[in-house]
Amino acid sequence: MRVYKVPLSIAGEPKVVGGKWTLRQLLYVLCGFVFSYMTGKALGFLGVAGWVAAAAPFLFALALAFVVVPGRGIGLDRYIWLWALYSAQPQQFAYLGRGRRNGRSR
Repeated sequence: MRVYKVPLSIAGEPKVVGGKWTLRQLLYVLCGFVFSYMTGKALGFLGVAGWVAAAAPFLFALALAFVVVPGRGIGLDRYIWLWALYSAQPQQFAYLGRGRRNGRSR
């Protein structure tokens, strides 16, 4: 019997849970469920507003786990993280003249 070495795919995350979900996705779904349950218990599932408030963390966790940003090809969680890193950086605006003020050098 011949044995061939198969290289690991480093392009994406390994599908750990049933061959369909990654560990990251499972953790997002579980954390969303726990937060939804705690919110529902705190509100006592009072009417429609209570159910909507309890479902919001779970729906947000589902979006983080499974939504892919169109045109970018990355997950929503990674997109939000990269946006936060970009927003925290100091920005340089080339149209301001890069260090010149009112046409004069400093």
